[in-house]
Amino acid sequence: LNESHQQNFDKLIVFLTQLKKNSKLIDLHTLATASHILSALPQDKIFPILDIIRLLIAHSPTAAIFFVKKQNILNFTSPEKWQQLSKGAKLMFLRILCNIYKYVDGILKQNIADQLELIIYFAINTITSKTSSLALTASALLCNIALSNMVKPESDEEADMISAIVELIGTSGMIN
Repeated sequence: LNESHQQNFDKLIVFLTQLKKNSKLIDLHTLATASHILSALPQDKIFPILDIIRLLIAHSPTAAIFFVKKQNILNFTSPEKWQQLSKGAKLMFLRILCNIYKYVDGILKQNIADQLELIIYFAINTITSKTSSLALTASALLCNIALSNMVKPESDEEADMISAIVELIGTSGMIN
């Protein structure tokens, strides 16, 4: 990290440590630093920054907007790269997507709708994981999607999503 990135990373750490103290909104330069770190790290080293981004999005609408609109978090990976991510990185990425759904009814609705097929791909291709935390997070993401849409399935992707949820519920070994 250069000096500017280090200063912004330090702000990021302060923001995260003050979450329970009702801290002020995080600035865009700090969010850009987190995005820069994510893009600069090799895939086998991204788990910690994904976890930081997850926390930022969970506690800051500004961060959610930034990582969906400005630095589209979904551009970070693709179906091909998804298969190569570690279980931990997949888990954090799915949790990021779950946290984004906290804001999806507002300003992010269209941005998420434009990426829905890719989001569903990640969830469906993880829901049958033998790692219960991955399977449950994928099912939570699919439930978030279903709840945000609350309409009769109009596409194959939506029908696949509902089928995957039903399959997960029906497989008792995954839930136990």
